Amino acid sequence: MLGSIRINGVKYNLQRIRSNTRRGYATIKDRIITIRIPRLLDPYSATVMYFELKHKAVRYVRKHPTAQQDSRKSVLTDGSEAIIIGMPFQVKIEICDGCRPEAIFEPKILRIRIRGDTKPAEEARLVEKLVSKAALPIVKARVQYMNSTYFGARIERVSLKSMRSRWGSYSKSMKSISLNSKLIFAPTEVLDYVIAHELAHSAVFDHSERFWAEVTKAVPEYKERRRWLRKNGEMLGTYSEH
Repeated sequence: MLGSIRINGVKYNLQRIRSNTRRGYATIKDRIITIRIPRLLDPYSATVMYFELKHKAVRYVRKHPTAQQDSRKSVLTDGSEAIIIGMPFQVKIEICDGCRPEAIFEPKILRIRIRGDTKPAEEARLVEKLVSKAALPIVKARVQYMNSTYFGARIERVSLKSMRSRWGSYSKSMKSISLNSKLIFAPTEVLDYVIAHELAHSAVFDHSERFWAEVTKAVPEYKERRRWLRKNGEMLGTYSEH
């Protein structure tokens, strides 16, 4: 440990690790800020990278003061562990020249390929986009199951999108459901609640008692899952600074 720092009145321990990673990154878990620096960097460059990543991590915690409460937060960086749609994976990021960027789910491994010319500032967003695309067939299967079991709506399209203020939406005219891509990092029961919420809108457009009765058919514990989302939703997704 390199000491500690207080952010928003909360004490965080600082940890610096030299590792075989290609890129430096910071992770925040259990009130420990861990900064990993590529082993091949010279001492001066390593020191500069450490302070840059430390600054970004501190800025992140100040903006998201409850982040330390989420012990399951996924960080999609090389060698990290992530829980996606309830399944644990070890993340393997491969840097290649001229390859097609993609994410592939293998048994216990999430393999992500990105091009070497990807800008560091764009990498985290690209990685999350690739993982969302790979996870979409699994999400579609969950929507299909819940719809056929509880609702019987005509749904022709399911998509995962980056949304700032909504967890999902239903379009009667388009016969489609859109879900916030960050939901793939949520517990599966929370994902199922949002799916049920949007499917219920196929029968009742407003949020009347009749609407919640529709949700209850599929998710009797919807209030608990809605509380979880309100408390923890802002922490879903990735955090990776380079």
